[in-house]
Amino acid sequence: MAPILKRHCTTCRVAPAVTSVCFSPDGKWLAVASRSEVVVLPVDGKGERQRLPTESDLLTCKVSLAEGGKLLRSIATSTDYVNAVAATPTLAISAGRERVPATYDLKLALGEVALRGTGNEMGPDRPSAQYTRRLETQPGEVLDLAVNAKRTILAVAGNFGESRLYNLPDGRRLATLTGVPAPVYSIALSGDGTRVATGSYNGQVGIYEAATGKLLRQLVPVPLAGKN
Repeated sequence: MAPILKRHCTTCRVAPAVTSVCFSPDGKWLAVASRSEVVVLPVDGKGERQRLPTESDLLTCKVSLAEGGKLLRSIATSTDYVNAVAATPTLAISAGRERVPATYDLKLALGEVALRGTGNEMGPDRPSAQYTRRLETQPGEVLDLAVNAKRTILAVAGNFGESRLYNLPDGRRLATLTGVPAPVYSIALSGDGTRVATGSYNGQVGIYEAATGKLLRQLVPVPLAGKN
């Protein structure tokens, strides 16, 4: 299973306030996260639960092994909160208040890093810029990220009235979903990547065609008090 990077549920007895959940690509594991830890659970209930402590300030992007929870490396730091992460077999992806999603080449980021120079001039021979690709700046704070089953499309949503889809790994924008009620707290892609679902503050769920950004259907599965 690829390294899991995501961010609780009361039945799992992890820290209060679940901020994110995600399945492993094979559907056998579920990562449930809060501000204090990530818990990796076997879906069939037969495996061992893993706990991955996280930083309380949420300013770093760390990669840990799902099996055993071993921290491999902190691969990036941010000047502001990181709200969402995602992963493919070759990339780690993070975004937040900085409004600029970034992808990190895992092979380069997790490889052995040689040092160069001496004394005060000594530093890593592979600075983070060598394995980091920054996407375009988003209109507002990024609140959620998602990738499709083939790990070829990245969906970005946040505190702005649109959601964007990007090609992985080059970061080229593929489509823009416009008129999405903001803020958008969650976004998901269908397994084949042809449909996008968004969840907004007002309880509305929008289903869009990924190729064109066209709204196909809008529904309110759980009406909120005072909302239509």
